[in-house]
Amino acid sequence: RPGLAEAQYTLAEALYEQGSVDRAKNLLQRSVRGEPQPAALDLLGTIELKDGKVAEARRQYETLLGLPFDNQLLRLRWETQGRAQLAAIARREGKDAEARQEMQTALRQLNKLIAFPGIPPGERASRLIDRGKLLFHLGDVEQAVADFRQARDTADGRAEAYAEPMIFLVSHGYYEEALAIFRAAAPREDLRGSLKLYFALWLHEMALRQGRPQDPGVLAFLAAYKGERWPTRLAEHAQGKLSFDDLLRGASDSGEQAEAYFYEALRRWRSGNAAGAKELMRKVLGTRRMAFFEYDMAQSYLEWDDLPAKARAPR
Repeated sequence: RPGLAEAQYTLAEALYEQGSVDRAKNLLQRSVRGEPQPAALDLLGTIELKDGKVAEARRQYETLLGLPFDNQLLRLRWETQGRAQLAAIARREGKDAEARQEMQTALRQLNKLIAFPGIPPGERASRLIDRGKLLFHLGDVEQAVADFRQARDTADGRAEAYAEPMIFLVSHGYYEEALAIFRAAAPREDLRGSLKLYFALWLHEMALRQGRPQDPGVLAFLAAYKGERWPTRLAEHAQGKLSFDDLLRGASDSGEQAEAYFYEALRRWRSGNAAGAKELMRKVLGTRRMAFFEYDMAQSYLEWDDLPAKARAPR
């Protein structure tokens, strides 16, 4: 071990994280032809969906659901993921009844999984986040937020327990709920300072967009931040100390370019230049940095043709 299919998936995952999406996709296709594995099918389906190839994405997840699994925990984990992604695909297609049915099936499976005896804390936290997202789309925002909070308590400092709910809530314009995550994350020494900075950037921008008073803790964090070169430049741009042109000139790779485009796009959209903002959001997608939070947010805002100026109703 690892076998060829597993090795191909591992390399494809690294290429995806680096923005080499087409090379990753090619490897994944070879991997699933040789030996279909759920992780490879999931990543391939994710790429297809982000590329707008909805029928191909559906095919990958339907194949995933047809795989045999060695134990109940593994089966529940991947069936839940497959159903949740099929629900996202159905929402994209405007098939609301089908999306709701898939979500309800996934929710039943998630409830079993979360209650599974001996499930590790990190796994339980991940599944609580998954359940929170489903509950949000099913209209139960209060319980969704409660699941996100429980995931933080369960995960004991794992970054994804803060980052995934934060990006989800920010994307949908839920300021107070997102601010609660920042306040929980800020004092934790086991979370990266750069991660907290991105949280602060999103909250700072959302407060401006929604006409809210700036949170003193967010402002203080932005003003005091001294960390890695690139996050520091993003903090300076957010505070008006660095122009977009200077920010973009300092980008060292396509990932930093994607972030420069994204944060300037937020500023332009908020300032009334929606056309210029959308042009930059499309440039974010053009970098192919699909693993970035900013890519997902840019894709959502372009799809909705909206930068939420208030909490966006579940749909």
